[in-house]
Amino acid sequence: MAKALSRKVSIYINGKEVESTLKSLQAELAKLRNKQRTATIGSEEYIQTSLKMKEIESVLKEQSKAIQDAGQDWVDARKAAADYADIIVGLKTLWQKGADVYGWVKGFTEEAAKMDDVYADVMKTTGMTHDEVLKLNEAFKQMDTRTPREELNKLASEAGKLGITGVDGVASFTQAADKIKVALGEDLGDDATTIIGKMAEVYSRSTKQLSDVGDDLGEKMLRIGSAVNSLGAASSAAEPHMVDFLARLGGMASQAGLSAQQVLGYASALDQSGVSVEKSATAFQNFMAKMMQKPAEFAQIARMGLDEFRNLMETDMDASIKAVLEGLNQEGSMAQLAPLFKDLQLSGQGVTTMLTTLKGSLDKVNEAQAIANQQMQTGSSIEEEFATKNSTLQARLDKAKDAFHDTAEALGNELYPVFVRLTESGAEMGSKALSLVQLLRQQPALIAPVATALVA
Repeated sequence: MAKALSRKVSIYINGKEVESTLKSLQAELAKLRNKQRTATIGSEEYIQTSLKMKEIESVLKEQSKAIQDAGQDWVDARKAAADYADIIVGLKTLWQKGADVYGWVKGFTEEAAKMDDVYADVMKTTGMTHDEVLKLNEAFKQMDTRTPREELNKLASEAGKLGITGVDGVASFTQAADKIKVALGEDLGDDATTIIGKMAEVYSRSTKQLSDVGDDLGEKMLRIGSAVNSLGAASSAAEPHMVDFLARLGGMASQAGLSAQQVLGYASALDQSGVSVEKSATAFQNFMAKMMQKPAEFAQIARMGLDEFRNLMETDMDASIKAVLEGLNQEGSMAQLAPLFKDLQLSGQGVTTMLTTLKGSLDKVNEAQAIANQQMQTGSSIEEEFATKNSTLQARLDKAKDAFHDTAEALGNELYPVFVRLTESGAEMGSKALSLVQLLRQQPALIAPVATALVA
């Protein structure tokens, strides 16, 4: 702002100082001009009046210039503020454009980073290298499945926990496990493949259809899964209950020589009759244990000689159990059987309920075993169920999403170096922007050229 505007101006009228305004100065100047017109040129009065007029004219001129300068100062101040605003807007625009690019790249690189964490889990359980896991995932990309590749890698991790190693072995297991997951996932839940995988190994010792396929755990799982799936479709027996029963009897049944399909036949009949799997599995184990401990008593129930019964238990445990159940049918009603169960210490723990149910459901047991046996030979039920569920409209949408994620991951891997550089550049840009703002506060003269450059 011009200094003259703040300077006090003194005016004397008749020897006295009076407060002055622009209006009063202009009025006083007009009086002096009138007075000069009547004064004699060259007289003392004329000269003093002229000096006074010059003094007032000088003050008015000075104040007029000061007002003009103050106005220009205000215009300059407003322009500087606008330039500074342009700088802030320019910095914001640059930052926003950088942020948009950063966010776009970040989305793809995060997709790749997320999958790399999944790969690490596979490496941990299978012992494979990073390159081997990448090769494994190339095989996954060729699979026709609705299951996301992230889930396929989780199945691959399960393969490692079950002792399967190598790209080909893990890929084969994962493909079989995926079919079971798609076909039976809604019925058996997330642990379906793990449980069936363990049971496939356990029952390989007593089930010819499983031992015949050698070390191919995936094929063994498909056969057990097919047996479970077909039994669930053929009756009211629930798949989770049958698998639970199969798992609970695993060790003892396999040791006693019962095959997986034979156990599933008993599980199906018991579940169809509403006997809980917790009670029925424990009772069945106790029943088999008593048969082995007291073969003479059970041989009598089966109406067989002791040696004959022992030989039957050693060669065909399933047939010996059915012989006892047939014998119980001939013994009579529950009231007649109660003393017998008491003598054999079979009362309690659901054994009575289990035996009573099975002796009256041998036809269901035989029918279920026949269905399971057929599927244990072919493993076709899971394949058919998978084909159906893998070709629905939702399945097609899932596959399209998976293809997009695969592309995003591939792009993320390519953009990863760019993302690292963008992150570093963003930090640099923020630091330089801060330095620029601090410099402009110290040197306002730079605002205009900087604003022009940023706008350009």
